[in-house]
Amino acid sequence: MKTVLIPTDFSENSLQLLKSAVLNFPEDTLSIVFASGYRIGESLFDYLNLSNTRILNSIVSPGYLETQKQLFEDHGYKVKNVQNVVFDGTNRFAFKGFLEIYSIDEALIPSTSYKNFASKRCFDITPYIRNSEIKYIEVDSNNAVTENERKSDGILDTLFVKLHLK
Repeated sequence: MKTVLIPTDFSENSLQLLKSAVLNFPEDTLSIVFASGYRIGESLFDYLNLSNTRILNSIVSPGYLETQKQLFEDHGYKVKNVQNVVFDGTNRFAFKGFLEIYSIDEALIPSTSYKNFASKRCFDITPYIRNSEIKYIEVDSNNAVTENERKSDGILDTLFVKLHLK
């Protein structure tokens, strides 16, 4: 089973990358981790009351969860697990620990960064992914040709991606 990290702004549109993950890893059973960055406050109260569930309840819309559930049911034959998490670190060392905690094998990132978050505390983790040591696939959000096209036995003839291997 391969664990794939997908950055998200918790919008329904960002869930399209789940379909891209299924197409880009045709031989693998997947565990998907949708993640967004989150800046916690500087008060002791913020640190003591920090929990992934509380943060997600405040920033994730019910429409996002419903669409995610539907996509999970549609692709359940390939996707065995879907998680929504937040990264609350501030540097690449914290991000490396985040990758280890969730046992991330690869990442799938959009070609354009996310800017429309539900909270001012949220941020896009794509720069952290680009600067990490994991492999990532960059998917053009408009399905236009980027630089390389990854195909596996002709299965991906309509999805164009930029493959970055480290």
